[in-house]
Amino acid sequence: FQEGDKSKFKYAYVGDQKAGLSAEKPPSGRYAGYFMVNQGDGEKPARVEEKKTILKFEKADSGLLAVSGKGTNPYGEFTM
Repeated sequence: FQEGDKSKFKYAYVGDQKAGLSAEKPPSGRYAGYFMVNQGDGEKPARVEEKKTILKFEKADSGLLAVSGKGTNPYGEFTM
Protein backbone atom coordinates (compact mmCIF):
# COMPACT_ATOMS: atom_id res chain seq x y z
CA PHE A 1 0.00 0.00 0.00
CA GLN A 2 1.06 3.56 -0.66
CA GLU A 3 0.24 6.61 1.43
CA GLY A 4 -3.03 8.05 0.18
CA ASP A 5 -4.39 4.74 -1.14
CA LYS A 6 -8.15 4.52 -0.73
CA SER A 7 -10.62 1.66 -0.80
CA LYS A 8 -14.33 1.63 -1.48
CA PHE A 9 -16.61 1.02 1.48
CA LYS A 10 -20.30 1.15 2.34
CA TYR A 11 -22.10 0.97 5.68
CA ALA A 12 -25.80 1.24 6.53
CA TYR A 13 -27.49 1.87 9.86
CA VAL A 14 -29.32 -1.25 11.07
CA GLY A 15 -30.23 -0.07 14.58
CA ASP A 16 -33.64 0.51 16.08
CA GLN A 17 -33.99 4.25 15.44
CA LYS A 18 -36.11 4.73 12.32
CA ALA A 19 -37.36 8.34 12.56
CA GLY A 20 -35.25 11.42 11.98
CA LEU A 21 -32.36 9.76 10.14
CA SER A 22 -30.08 12.34 8.54
CA ALA A 23 -26.71 12.47 6.75
CA GLU A 24 -25.86 15.64 8.71
CA LYS A 25 -26.20 13.77 12.03
CA PRO A 26 -26.19 10.01 11.48
CA PRO A 27 -27.45 7.99 14.44
CA SER A 28 -24.97 6.24 16.68
CA GLY A 29 -25.57 2.50 16.91
CA ARG A 30 -25.25 -0.71 14.94
CA TYR A 31 -24.10 -0.64 11.30
CA ALA A 32 -23.51 -3.33 8.69
CA GLY A 33 -21.44 -3.02 5.56
CA TYR A 34 -18.18 -3.79 3.87
CA PHE A 35 -14.85 -2.41 2.77
CA MET A 36 -12.56 -3.45 -0.05
CA VAL A 37 -8.95 -4.56 0.51
CA ASN A 38 -6.40 -4.32 -2.27
CA GLN A 39 -4.74 -7.70 -2.86
CA GLY A 40 -1.79 -6.38 -4.82
CA ASP A 41 -0.17 -7.96 -7.84
CA GLY A 42 -3.04 -6.88 -10.09
CA GLU A 43 -5.58 -9.10 -8.32
CA LYS A 44 -9.13 -7.98 -7.79
CA PRO A 45 -9.81 -6.26 -4.39
CA ALA A 46 -11.35 -8.52 -1.73
CA ARG A 47 -14.61 -7.54 -0.04
CA VAL A 48 -14.57 -7.72 3.79
CA GLU A 49 -18.03 -7.89 5.40
CA GLU A 50 -18.82 -6.38 8.80
CA LYS A 51 -22.26 -7.04 10.27
CA LYS A 52 -22.07 -5.96 13.93
CA THR A 53 -20.10 -2.73 13.87
CA ILE A 54 -20.99 -0.11 16.49
CA LEU A 55 -20.35 3.48 15.37
CA LYS A 56 -20.63 6.62 17.50
CA PHE A 57 -20.98 10.05 15.87
CA GLU A 58 -20.23 13.23 17.82
CA LYS A 59 -19.93 16.83 16.67
CA ALA A 60 -16.30 17.95 16.90
CA ASP A 61 -15.19 21.49 17.81
CA SER A 62 -14.37 21.99 14.12
CA GLY A 63 -18.03 21.46 13.23
CA LEU A 64 -17.24 18.15 11.52
CA LEU A 65 -18.36 14.77 12.83
CA ALA A 66 -15.96 12.69 14.89
CA VAL A 67 -16.52 8.95 14.43
CA SER A 68 -15.42 6.18 16.79
CA GLY A 69 -16.39 2.54 16.81
CA LYS A 70 -15.69 -1.12 17.41
CA GLY A 71 -16.60 -4.47 15.94
CA THR A 72 -15.32 -7.70 14.49
CA ASN A 73 -14.62 -8.95 11.00
CA PRO A 74 -12.74 -11.91 9.49
CA TYR A 75 -9.46 -10.28 10.58
CA GLY A 76 -10.52 -10.12 14.25
CA GLU A 77 -11.74 -7.48 16.71
CA PHE A 78 -11.06 -3.81 16.02
CA THR A 79 -11.45 -0.37 17.56
CA MET A 80 -11.40 2.82 15.54
